[in-house]
Amino acid sequence: MSLIELAIPFFLIAIVVEICYGLLVKCQTYNFSDSISSLQLGMISRLVGLLRLSFAGSVIAQLVSVFDITSYYGESWLIWLVYFVLYDFLYYWKHRCGHYWRIMWASHVAHHQSEEFNLSTALRQTGTDYLGFVFFIPLFFLGISSSAFILIASVNLIYQFWVHTEHIKRLGYLDRVLVTPSNHRVHHATNTEYLDKNFGGVFIVWDRLFGTFCEEKTDRVCAYGIKNPLRNWDPLWANVHVWVDTISVCFKTSGFWQKVSVWFRAPSWTPDDISDSSTLEETGGKYRPKVSFRAQLFVGIQFSVTSLAGIWLLMNQTLLSTEASFLSFLVVLVSYSLQSMTLQKDKFVCLWECVRLLFIWLIFLYLMHSDLAFAQLVETILGYYLLGSFCLVLVLACIELFDSSKYQQA
Repeated sequence: MSLIELAIPFFLIAIVVEICYGLLVKCQTYNFSDSISSLQLGMISRLVGLLRLSFAGSVIAQLVSVFDITSYYGESWLIWLVYFVLYDFLYYWKHRCGHYWRIMWASHVAHHQSEEFNLSTALRQTGTDYLGFVFFIPLFFLGISSSAFILIASVNLIYQFWVHTEHIKRLGYLDRVLVTPSNHRVHHATNTEYLDKNFGGVFIVWDRLFGTFCEEKTDRVCAYGIKNPLRNWDPLWANVHVWVDTISVCFKTSGFWQKVSVWFRAPSWTPDDISDSSTLEETGGKYRPKVSFRAQLFVGIQFSVTSLAGIWLLMNQTLLSTEASFLSFLVVLVSYSLQSMTLQKDKFVCLWECVRLLFIWLIFLYLMHSDLAFAQLVETILGYYLLGSFCLVLVLACIELFDSSKYQQA
């Protein structure tokens, strides 16, 4: 299990503490549906590993075998420190390109979709980033080992968790050197003067050096989200909507260079032969469909059960066949999508929920008979617990989803 996965319980505890603090000071920054959406995306970003599509892993393994200098010089604390600083420097450029190139924004956009800013937003990660590793290749030319790279990358990412909060204000001198909550609030803001600023991961000095730093202003409150709001809780659509839009523009425009430019120009850029349809619309404030308490309870339990199943899969992924991993990932993805339909008060969610449960049981029975390793894994206390939990979800679904009154507009 990776360092990030080990940190998950501490992330969740910190989120609970922030929620309680928000209630105490009467400044709550959490919305149930938004937070569930962020946590779903965070889980999916980890579960994508079940698909075993890691082209990056193969490239890195080859580079490490050729350029491993640590076997000659060792890994002293000084080398680790140099690697850590260099990693953050390269992260700055990766992050900056993630906002300036549409091919990278298509992945990174998932992290910016939330219209709230809290610790759950930090866990809102993309599941489609297959290009970012290219920016870190220079580290492997310098001889970093794969274990050192993974550890440094994990520490860098874990550091960025705490800066996603509105409750910690300015921190004086630290704001000049490190990425702090104040600096990172600016990064997530959609205000014109804040847009595309403060890209550092740990050190804000890169932004100061390369002209992308902007200080948070006391008289300019940050507005969060993306310029064209998603207005949807579906984690699958959250991961692919910019990819779909970019592919559509690529097909519509004429000329080879126009088609190539779509991918490497700013996300707001539109080819000359296509009318600009990206004009912002008045959305009437944040996307907040009203959801009954019972629906929230249902989704909360269902999300917890699905996520426990996902964590169980991650812990046992080396024992699963490719087929079992793929089908299990599909079950989790479909389950999360159905939860989002409940939060959006889709009138057909009851029908789809019944189809989902049937779908889960068919896949489960198929894998029990076709995959010996899977069958052995589920014959554990945790396996029976998950089955019992799905039965509980079915009971709650019958109680909650057939209550049509909750779908009436408030």
